[in-house]
This record gives sequence, C-alpha cells and structure tokens, in this order.
Amino acid sequence: MYAKFFRQSSLVLAMSLVMATAGGAAQAGGDRVECGRDSAAGDSSIDARFEDKGDREKFSSSFEAVQGGGHMDGDVLQIKIDGETVGNITLAVLAGGDLGGDLNFDTTAGPGDADSPFPANWPGAGAGTIVSVGTLGCSLQNR
Repeated sequence: MYAKFFRQSSLVLAMSLVMATAGGAAQAGGDRVECGRDSAAGDSSIDARFEDKGDREKFSSSFEAVQGGGHMDGDVLQIKIDGETVGNITLAVLAGGDLGGDLNFDTTAGPGDADSPFPANWPGAGAGTIVSVGTLGCSLQNR
C-alpha cells in the first residue's frame, strides 16, 4: 500500500514539475533564451536575447545591415514580440560603415540609463517566442 501511495505521489510531483516549467516562458533563477538570423541575401542580420535572473529581467535586440543593401541611415524598424510591437530601432552608421541599431529593456532601468523600462504591452518572452526586427525574425531558444 505504501509503495502504491509513493508511486502516485511521485507521479503527481513529476507532473507538477513538468507543468510548472512548461509553456516556454523563461524561468526564474538565471534562464536565458536567444536567437539570431541573417537575411537570405546576407546583407542584414538580427540578434535577440531575453534573460530572467529571478529578480531582474533584461531584453536586448539588435539589427545590422550593409549600406546600400535595402536599408538607409535613419530607417526606423519595428521590434515585435510574437507580433506585438514593443519598440523601434532607428538605424545609424556604425564605426565600420555598416548600419545598425539596438533596443534594450531592463526591469531596473532608470533615468539616464542606456536601457529602457519594459513597455506596458510587453507580452513576455521565453523559448519559442518570435522576435522580429523589421522584416527579419527568429525564434528564441534556450542556450
């Protein structure tokens, strides 16, 4: 009888753990998901990362392109998380002559910081979340 109770309790515990960690959202305690993608022509690329450190979350996205490859200095590209627009990147000429820009959110961001607070419409992020910058997109994966 105790063996049967132990097996059932173990099964319930195992199912609870699976349900608690399922769903793709980054879990507390230092999880990180990231992705990157190059355009088919190879003239632009994106990178994105979301970190959940338990008491702090950070998101960063960047876009880089060669000049004359369909993008110009001053172009504004939308950043979308699973189709929800959360911000914009304005392209500028980088030191090497390429174009680039980035957008960074941090739960501890304050006045004068390079990072911004997360927007009110932040949908969350985790493994499987689609990040789009302009026309390029990638799916966040555990690293």
